[in-house]
Amino acid sequence: MRRNRGFLYIMAIFAVLCLSIGLLTAIQPLATQMEREREEELIFRGDQYRLALDLYSRKKPGAAPKDFKELVQERCLRRLYREPFSEDGVWDIVTYDPVQKEGKKSYLVFSYDKWLTVKDRYPMVGVASPVKRKSFRIYKGREKSHEWLFALGIGEKIPDFKRE
Repeated sequence: MRRNRGFLYIMAIFAVLCLSIGLLTAIQPLATQMEREREEELIFRGDQYRLALDLYSRKKPGAAPKDFKELVQERCLRRLYREPFSEDGVWDIVTYDPVQKEGKKSYLVFSYDKWLTVKDRYPMVGVASPVKRKSFRIYKGREKSHEWLFALGIGEKIPDFKRE
């Protein structure tokens, strides 16, 4: 009788060990899936800002919003969207570079706080993620999510830009 108890105890430990290993192998794909979903959310939210800025420029040609709240007040954006990868949810701001290279539009990216000090000279034309990380997907030719620009005038491929 005592031998059976020891055998059952070892079998129970083995079963718990197998379940633990199974759960550990399932956690990694789950974490990867969650990151991919956050990337999709980043693209959706960034595109909402790009579309809102496009609508704003159609409503008020030649003008640019002073901040994100103005996009909501002008009914160009339903609500403010947090940046999904940063802890504070704040986006970087994309502007046109006044110095055009080879006759093409080029872009500057400012942190939100820095942009507030220069917004009179550099109007907002888009947003970008401030979090430097390699992404799972390639978006418009860029492999890192902090290089994804959601801005007016960007076609199939994101052009070169400079961070200030």
